[in-house]
Amino acid sequence: MVMITEGKRLMDSREVMVLEGVAMLGLSVVALCYTVEQRLPLLTPLGILLGFSGITRLIFSAWFFRKGSSWRKLIQQSALIDLLASGAALVLLYQGSNQLALLLGLWLVLSGYFQIRRYAYLRQQWPACTPAGLTGILSVSMGAFLLANIQGQWLSAPFDLSLPLALLGLFKIYAFIKLGQMRQRFSSEASFADQGPFPPYSPLNLN
Repeated sequence: MVMITEGKRLMDSREVMVLEGVAMLGLSVVALCYTVEQRLPLLTPLGILLGFSGITRLIFSAWFFRKGSSWRKLIQQSALIDLLASGAALVLLYQGSNQLALLLGLWLVLSGYFQIRRYAYLRQQWPACTPAGLTGILSVSMGAFLLANIQGQWLSAPFDLSLPLALLGLFKIYAFIKLGQMRQRFSSEASFADQGPFPPYSPLNLN
């Protein structure tokens, strides 16, 4: 039963991770076509994607983990961040406030923070799940860069959004693949362990 629970935890980390990775790659490509002044319409797909991510996390947490568990709370907290960011994107769009980089940077930092917390919890049973932790660190780094770049302007548009999103999206897909390989290897080892030798026959009851 413990192995099933840990497998579901790993599946949650993987499935949402690859969805975010693909979405980030798509948004990075779209962002290449917009200057800073033209980015306001990008708040719509960003809000939809974050809303979808938040709802997906809530479904996974309710489906796979018991009420009150630490893992369920971590997933729900991360989902709440996604939903709040989604709502903020729609509010900014309604107000005509072109703050896409600010919103995205804040979300990347907070999302990465919860990814690191999930990794710290997951590695107790899955010591080799380093890619999950690295995605969190990279997300925080990319978010911090976006926030700092708003003032410093070290990287000009459209690459200020596209490059960090593309790097993070590619690494999330890479982490999805590596975690899948690790999960398959763990499942194989667990199945082999279950096929242990039968206990010796008892001379009394022949069981």
